[in-house]
Amino acid sequence: MVKKNLAIILVILFGLEIMIRVLGVAPKLPLNYDIWQSHSVFGFITQPGIERKITLPNNEATFYVKHNSLGFRDSEPVNPKILLLGDSFTYGWGVAQGGTFADLMEDSLNMEVMNAGVPGYWPEKEVKLLDWLPYHFDYIFMCITPSDLIDIGQGSIKVNKNGHLAIKGPGVLRYLNIAERIYENSHLGRIIIKVIANNYKAKITETDRQMMAKIINEFTAYNKGVIIILNALTKCRLPDFIGEQIYINLPRDCYFKEGHLNQKGHREVAKLLTEWLKNKIKNQR
Repeated sequence: MVKKNLAIILVILFGLEIMIRVLGVAPKLPLNYDIWQSHSVFGFITQPGIERKITLPNNEATFYVKHNSLGFRDSEPVNPKILLLGDSFTYGWGVAQGGTFADLMEDSLNMEVMNAGVPGYWPEKEVKLLDWLPYHFDYIFMCITPSDLIDIGQGSIKVNKNGHLAIKGPGVLRYLNIAERIYENSHLGRIIIKVIANNYKAKITETDRQMMAKIINEFTAYNKGVIIILNALTKCRLPDFIGEQIYINLPRDCYFKEGHLNQKGHREVAKLLTEWLKNKIKNQR
């Protein structure tokens, strides 16, 4: 009886797998971007001195990236006066080299701007990165998005053999690593794992918010940093922060379908930050 029921279940699963493959409704496999490497201080960082061509999911955009000797998507630093910390939004995921809001700000202000955005980073890592950089900056910005709340709860992240960021975190995220082979080879498995992951992401606790607020408030207090809050179409409620803040709420046409800022979005952010800085510099004279 048990063998018969098991056989029925296997047939049903096999049928669902075939149907999902035919319909093409399973999530796409992540591409092997191969832009990260392990780091003793931060866990991981973008590889220094590399050049890559990357295509977004569903061929929405193809863009070229080039990293300097620090691993940043920027030219070699000479005398940077402005620092931009952040994740893939600051890095410029999806836009052309030279088209990030850091690049556009540098052109408008005639001041060297360091783009220290690292895809996959969140505020805790960005503060460590700031302490590691051997430069004195006149202005320090940290760009945060609601998705940073999700990242805070992910625990440790490492670079696996395929160049992907592998999550070793609490709860269900730990099982995403165990299920990596299933995700790669089963379309049905991808849907199930995606649902579980999304359910985890929805369970952001007040502890997560308090932890984020503590990190951000220490950053603004000790480093005189300015927080850029980018409402990046993610439905997560951010905590309240102290210190100087710039809130940027852009329309949907400033984003790619997959969620990152497109070229229009980077131009808008650069315009707003440039105006803010010019007024700041003017008032300090």
